[in-house]
Amino acid sequence: MCECLSDNVVSYNKIVLVLDDDPCLEKSVTTRTRDEAADQAFAEASQHLQGIRTRVTAGQRWPGRNAEKLFNAALKRSFRMTNGQRVQLAQFLNGLDVSWVAFQAPYEADTEIAQRCENADVVVSTDSDLLGYANVTQLVRVIRGETYGI
Repeated sequence: MCECLSDNVVSYNKIVLVLDDDPCLEKSVTTRTRDEAADQAFAEASQHLQGIRTRVTAGQRWPGRNAEKLFNAALKRSFRMTNGQRVQLAQFLNGLDVSWVAFQAPYEADTEIAQRCENADVVVSTDSDLLGYANVTQLVRVIRGETYGI
């Protein structure tokens, strides 16, 4: 998971991307459940891809948009980033010639953002828990492709 914090939103001076570190022990059950769901989604995506591959190899008609949609949906659900990949992403973004600051929080990104957030900042996150912090006053939340400002 990652959260964005825009410092000084009026002039967009910089965008801060805060990435989660490995989850704490309290979230081990949730993490395991998410990992199992991602593994199951990857297996599902593999089955859809194999079905498409079988039809194409046999010279049959392309299975259609629905097969593509099912494959893409399963593949999206299987995505997860390792700790090392999050570190590499932060390093890459910091190396770009833009106003990015990217780093990994000691534990969860939302607590780090809550500590750094100032009144004019806008937080972009899928995690509505950030509303529980008094200094997070502007939250933009993306839910299934739709964007909501809170």
